[in-house]
Amino acid sequence: MKRKIIASLLVLAMAGSLLAGCGNKASDSGSSDSSKSSKSSASELKGDSSEKYYMCVPISGVEYWYPVFQGMKEAANALGVQAYYMGTPEWDSSAQADVFNQIMALDPTGILLHPTDGDAFVDPINSAIADDVQVVTFAADSPDSNRTAYVTSDNNKEGSTAAKEVAEEIGGKGSILVMRNPGQTNHETRDDAFISYINENYPDIKIYEENSGQNADATYTAVMTTYQKDANLKAVFTPEASSAVGAAQAGLEIGNGDQALVCACCDTSEEILDLLKAGQFFSAIAPDQYLQGYMGMLDLFFAAHNEVLEPMNGRADAGENLWQSPFMDNGLSIVTADNADDFYLDAYAEKLGYKDSEEILEPLEEPEGCGFGDGSGEKYYMCVPISGVEYWYPVMQGMKDAAKALDVSAYYMGTPEWDASAQADVFSQIMALDPTGILVHPTTAEAFVDPINSAIADDVQIVTFAADAPDSERTAYVTSDNTKEGNRAAQEIGEALGGEGSVLVMRNPGQTNHENRDNAFIAYMEENYPDITIYEENSGQDADATYSAVMTTYQKDANLKAVFTPEASSAVGAAQAGLEIGGGSEQALLCACCDTSEEVLDLLKADQFFFAIAPDQYLQGYMSMLNCYFAAHNEILHPMNGREAAGENLWQTPYMDNSLSIVTKDNADCFYLDSYAKNIGLSGADQLIEPYEAK
Repeated sequence: MKRKIIASLLVLAMAGSLLAGCGNKASDSGSSDSSKSSKSSASELKGDSSEKYYMCVPISGVEYWYPVFQGMKEAANALGVQAYYMGTPEWDSSAQADVFNQIMALDPTGILLHPTDGDAFVDPINSAIADDVQVVTFAADSPDSNRTAYVTSDNNKEGSTAAKEVAEEIGGKGSILVMRNPGQTNHETRDDAFISYINENYPDIKIYEENSGQNADATYTAVMTTYQKDANLKAVFTPEASSAVGAAQAGLEIGNGDQALVCACCDTSEEILDLLKAGQFFSAIAPDQYLQGYMGMLDLFFAAHNEVLEPMNGRADAGENLWQSPFMDNGLSIVTADNADDFYLDAYAEKLGYKDSEEILEPLEEPEGCGFGDGSGEKYYMCVPISGVEYWYPVMQGMKDAAKALDVSAYYMGTPEWDASAQADVFSQIMALDPTGILVHPTTAEAFVDPINSAIADDVQIVTFAADAPDSERTAYVTSDNTKEGNRAAQEIGEALGGEGSVLVMRNPGQTNHENRDNAFIAYMEENYPDITIYEENSGQDADATYSAVMTTYQKDANLKAVFTPEASSAVGAAQAGLEIGGGSEQALLCACCDTSEEVLDLLKADQFFFAIAPDQYLQGYMSMLNCYFAAHNEILHPMNGREAAGENLWQTPYMDNSLSIVTKDNADCFYLDSYAKNIGLSGADQLIEPYEAK
């Protein structure tokens, strides 16, 4: 990382522009390649300079929004589009809805929205989407709306991290007051996670809850009232920074000038930073606001520019937006007295060349369209097990399309078998080819921790996809929501069985995404369908092993009604066994899986398979390539996250959800690999994994 950090400092020193970060990359829209269709628009990431994107927030003077808008503006400038900031003076959903409507009257291309109340914004968002205005939510969500993407830090992780830190600081005993802001999804999630972690891990800690409405005075009053009835009050947690100041004030009063309480919050402000440096505040959890805005702007652009995408997800036929990301994690930092200086807004603005922080909110009306730096000569590789598995093909096509847009080269390498040692050898071979970055699907998480960490130490960026190595230093992880996949499969099967019977779940130990799917499936069944019996067997992704496991299970329990496999390869064996049990002509079992293959699609169309859950493989590859590129090009990024001073990569996305589709006999035709390849101008599926070499 040292090379990229130095480059970033040089850019900042020489920029002379308030929008630092633009490179001089010339896009090559005229190049063509047999491994890509003829769409010229897919060869560059640039909008029309007349396109206008807006940020819409409550309490527009809150410091949190400033770095978010800076990130949005820098991404907009690179894309050649305009960016504007609008908000309300108070926390009021009706007032924000009025601002949203004002924006709609200004002919926007897209809106980056922090909704005061998720429910209150369902109709406004859906109306905007119906009018072809893209909407992405950030830091707070409206999950029941048709918004295209949601960008935030992991609010569950924020809450549980804060809980762990606070509980350890007070020795696992005493009382904690948790302040609530009902109706704001991110705050509710943080509070819920905090309370759940304490209840699960620290039974000797008592929790109190009060509402603050993000008001410091209300929090001060709540703390003093709680302390009067329980002198054992040791700590206060607030899910945002505004009300946290009141907690600190109360703690100082209780301590007669010394801080008597362990005060912690999410987000930061100048007042919180001052308190941290003065030793009067314990810690703050800071989401990466800049990356939140940067990612949000990218989401809006791709949602508005489906023409640069060619996924295999069936959405085009359904009239849906091709770009879907239900959750993007922009990362977080723990702010203490030791690193508080890195988070002062005025210092950040000065570093960027602004006169003061208020200039950050000025609109971008004349974008440069300067692209995302210079990737000339860079090579990115995909490293997979069982390289002939169809799943990887659309992933590689997505990677190639993003690589072409960024003017870098993309290559595909893998093993003939499912073997961690063999894949580690391929990984080492790639490392010898001087890669800039590697997209890796690790066979097992543990086996790839050292190879990934070694690559990162050698300044080779690593992004995991579809399976993770969470204990490694990988920069990003892109996958569909494995928990949601398992839950959805369990729900469909449980309902179809009427809540009765037996289900066999096939296991593939060591592969994180498969384990997550299976665990979620089983947990959902146990919670919602207690009369369904669950059996578990290992398959190793082998159809024959699954066939044998199904037949053996059926012999001991003739009430076996369904089989779930976490991938497609072994699912064929389940279907074969079900047909045999049914006498050869009828399917006796409800067979469901994650992922698809030609065999599974044929079974679906023949009514011999229940359904498959298909992650969006193309977007998985496209998003992974973007992540890897930005991790390699820190010089175009200017976040306020303290990572530069710590010598860390400025781009961190612990989890990015590439979305999923439910595949049945009704839409199975959209998922055949050969048809997909021909639809995008290729002669056959094998061309999907041919390299793209930048000119």
